[in-house]
Amino acid sequence: MADVIAGAYGFAINNPRDEYTRRLLDYGPEIIGPGSIWPEREKLDLSTFEGMRNVIVLQELVERSRRKIDLLDGIGEFLVSIEQDLREEMSGKIVGQNDVARLLERGKT
Repeated sequence: MADVIAGAYGFAINNPRDEYTRRLLDYGPEIIGPGSIWPEREKLDLSTFEGMRNVIVLQELVERSRRKIDLLDGIGEFLVSIEQDLREEMSGKIVGQNDVARLLERGKT
């Protein structure tokens, strides 16, 4: 059930102009309990530095987990590197999905 709800909200966050998804996002806090993890929309906004950084870090952690390597080994250096690269990428242009993939490839452990 959690996967279904997560999928619906993932779709809603990516399609905020759709009338149905706006209603779903507004209704969400009423059906999710206080113990639930609820993402803050502004932290997922891929047009911001913070949103892009969060996506890149999450993808890196998922990849490390899949490869069964220590999640924290070298993470400080990864964060410094990815923040510098992301600031360069974001200066003067919109960063897209291909840019995220390229930044991840550059910062790979």
